[in-house]
Amino acid sequence: MPNGIVGPVIWLGAALAAQTGIVVQFYSNGLPVDDEVVALLVNNDDEVAEVVLTDDGAGPDVGADDGRYAGAVMVNGDTFNVSVVIDGDEEFVGEATYADDGSPRDLIVAWRNDAFVLEAGAAPGLARAP
Repeated sequence: MPNGIVGPVIWLGAALAAQTGIVVQFYSNGLPVDDEVVALLVNNDDEVAEVVLTDDGAGPDVGADDGRYAGAVMVNGDTFNVSVVIDGDEEFVGEATYADDGSPRDLIVAWRNDAFVLEAGAAPGLARAP
């Protein structure tokens, strides 16, 4: 096999291995939502991960039509500026930072007391093998 083919394959594999999954949730808590809910996660390299959040009971959403929306995405990076787009209106929510250990990650955006609240969590005991 020519060396020119092996290099890009190895490089692509390394790039994919660096990604980590994040489950993103939005709790509307009575905020009217008439259309699509999208979370935007922008890492330090300005890569944007766009996650459509659904409330249809299909994984990772647990219960249909309960005002809790969910989606999942594979991302690069450990720090993200987080925004939500609800019915076409984008709102910056805050910054989420995670440890660089490959742990599965959660991100919750909630509407509480007329403001968006951001919560980030991880499961360090479930970190991926190196």
